Amino acid sequence: MPIRRSDRSRADPPSGNRPPGDATSARSPLRRALAAALAVVVVASALVGGVPLPASAAAPTPSKAVAFTAGPTVALPGAAAGDTVVEVAFNDDLDGGGNAPTADDFRVKVGPRLLDSSAFAVGGTGDGDAQVLLNLGTVVDPWNVSRVNVTETADFESTGGDAVDPTAGRPLNRSVVGTGETVEAGGNSWFRPATVTRPSTVAVVTDDLDTDLTVNSTVEGFVASRSTGTGSQVHVLDTGGRPANERLSVAFDGGDDAFLRYRQLDLSIRPRAVFIDGDEPLTATVRSNVAGRTVRVIATSSDDDVDRLVRHVVTGGDGTAEVSFGPRSEDANFTMTATDLRSGLRAVATEVNVDNDPASAALGRTTVPVARGDVANLTVELDETDEATVALGSADAGYEANVTVTDGNGDGEVVLQWNTYLADGSGAAFSVAPTDRGDDPDDLTVENASSSVAGGLTDLVDPYVYDVRVKPGAGSAARVAPDDVGGVDVRERSTDAVAVRTAPGSLADDLTSPGDVRSRIADGNLTPGGPVAVGDLLVVEVGATGLGGALAAQPGADDTDRFFELTGAAGVADFTLRQVDAPANANPKLLVPEAGDATVVADEPNGTYWVVVDAGTVPVARDAGDYGYDAEPTTADVAAGDRFEANLTVLEHPDSLAEAPETVTAEFGTADRSVTVADDALRPTANATVAGETTLAPGTALDVFVSGSAPSFARKRVVRVDADRRFATTVDLSDRGPNESVTVRVRGDDFDDTVDRQIRAASATATSTATPTPTATPTATATPTAATTLSPTPTATPMPTQTPTATSTDAETPTRTPTDGSAPGFGPLVAVLALVAFAGVTLVRRRH
Repeated sequence: MPIRRSDRSRADPPSGNRPPGDATSARSPLRRALAAALAVVVVASALVGGVPLPASAAAPTPSKAVAFTAGPTVALPGAAAGDTVVEVAFNDDLDGGGNAPTADDFRVKVGPRLLDSSAFAVGGTGDGDAQVLLNLGTVVDPWNVSRVNVTETADFESTGGDAVDPTAGRPLNRSVVGTGETVEAGGNSWFRPATVTRPSTVAVVTDDLDTDLTVNSTVEGFVASRSTGTGSQVHVLDTGGRPANERLSVAFDGGDDAFLRYRQLDLSIRPRAVFIDGDEPLTATVRSNVAGRTVRVIATSSDDDVDRLVRHVVTGGDGTAEVSFGPRSEDANFTMTATDLRSGLRAVATEVNVDNDPASAALGRTTVPVARGDVANLTVELDETDEATVALGSADAGYEANVTVTDGNGDGEVVLQWNTYLADGSGAAFSVAPTDRGDDPDDLTVENASSSVAGGLTDLVDPYVYDVRVKPGAGSAARVAPDDVGGVDVRERSTDAVAVRTAPGSLADDLTSPGDVRSRIADGNLTPGGPVAVGDLLVVEVGATGLGGALAAQPGADDTDRFFELTGAAGVADFTLRQVDAPANANPKLLVPEAGDATVVADEPNGTYWVVVDAGTVPVARDAGDYGYDAEPTTADVAAGDRFEANLTVLEHPDSLAEAPETVTAEFGTADRSVTVADDALRPTANATVAGETTLAPGTALDVFVSGSAPSFARKRVVRVDADRRFATTVDLSDRGPNESVTVRVRGDDFDDTVDRQIRAASATATSTATPTPTATPTATATPTAATTLSPTPTATPMPTQTPTATSTDAETPTRTPTDGSAPGFGPLVAVLALVAFAGVTLVRRRH
């Protein structure tokens, strides 16, 4: 009867069967005496020379890990036949009692997944031997198990009391040998051997641990003499390269033998076709002489721009499986490689050439929404051609045109622009988007166009979904046989809102694109509400869809010129910044940004326009004639406390942009540039607070200087105005005395002011983090009105305002010189007591 693991501690091993390095030899009297002597030397060395003691002289570490399928013959603790088991063999016997390993002490990697303790069970931990069995059940294939780790929280011990060292790193991370076949000792015979595939990795399992074995062949005779090793009952046998007609016997000392023979595994992969175009899928047939084999198929190309493709299939009852990678858009040669996962056997298919030479054209977006009066951008994607025909509209829609587009810079696309404001029968509504600087321009040719509308302020195309059809080639029959079909969804336009924002004057050159503006709104440097300080930026945000086409049709070098033309001589709309609180018998003031250096940032696709005006330099006129600016002299000035109304009116043009005038407004006030510093904020502490209020725009950077004399000192901090137009920073005044006079100077964009303050004694309840409430309110600030907020657009969702953190530098930090000759913070008595305490702690540590 073979020795079971439960009886192993009571049985003496046969003479000569114990392999070198067996665990029992490590616990002989001589070895224990040598280990004890070595421990004494190490401890003595640590006490005398300060050498740190090792955490463990013989901490348990895994020496071998094998994954295999449990069979019906050899009993495995906690596992049933068909379960996937990972045997982890350690370098020493493990405690089988309270310090035995648990499932939480291990992690197992299966493919790309890392399994924790909830995915498996642990067996064999109570035997007091060097083996741990991890049962992964029937849902994991043993050949997919790649690694087992001892976790960082493991605390099990060897029978000698040595604890596992979770900090050991690499020794606790063991690769797993995944096997595809299992043969059990005692489960077969010479006349009825187990049949395994060739090639394959076979787990030969016996009843006992640490067993010597001999492998013999009917072809070669003696093959090898091996041992399962400490803590293991599994011998791994690789049948790859073995003679095809041999039988093997694996004879285990003191136990049953195992016998096996081979069945040659065949694997092939054949593509359905070796030449395909982009409309045909890349497919192949995988064939094996064994059913139920899991095969991984990888398709690769020598072209580095083509991604590797991976699929998994299982051979059916006839040994075949179909694999498909779908239609391929790449012009490339693909090689498909099939790998049987259980054995590692590989097969390579004939190369497949994917040729997409047939020219094609497609729309980048099937349906393009656009407001009536705006410009629709139609992206035409070209392949194996540089020309395509776009057929837009239909006779039923009352508008149709055929346009040939040409890809001038060879990037494979052309953006055709259809201006719905100019759409008429002339084809003037079409253009192409500019290409990158330095590239050749794209081009177009209007083959024909017809329309029942006149376009412009007279008549616009109606809201409707206008068909779009594309086909490669110039003047091709896109309407008859298109490659792709889409539409332009023309919707009603709207005049939505006007909002007023303000920003520091230093940002004047940073607001040149929609991305710039949205970024400054997001970071809190372009804020709504409150007065606009003279010298800061006034930013008027206009929300109105359907003006993009009219804007593009105006003359001018840039969007600024075109916007003021649109709201001026063109008669499309009016835009005014007019005083609403003019004194009696006085003409109201008009801000005239078009006469100055204002900037207009246009985001036509989202129907948003920003007019950026310097409130300190904008020309100011008196509205002496009709409503709005009529070339009156710009001799007036903006005064603190003036209130203005921002007004956008889309003028009445029936059948065009507005059936009746559409007006949106927002009010704002102006203020002088001022700062009020709180007069009760300075204390003689390490972080005395300097705080205040200001009319300057949130985000404005302020230099705060605190200086004094007797002795002379200066501190500098840089702080930004927050969203509430307040600021606060801290300075180190711990070396200053109460009632000492200091000067606080605040300097910013076009602003410099100085106030005198006195350091007040720190109160018993004062804390260094308290922020004093400013006591002064700027007298020149006009009463703010609620800010008008535009409806958000798809790309303009504002982020929460963030208050910037102040940065600081010290101009001068004087150090007081001790007068008693002692070290700072320590007297002689304190130093002696510290030395005595340190010596006491050292003595206690050495005794323990």
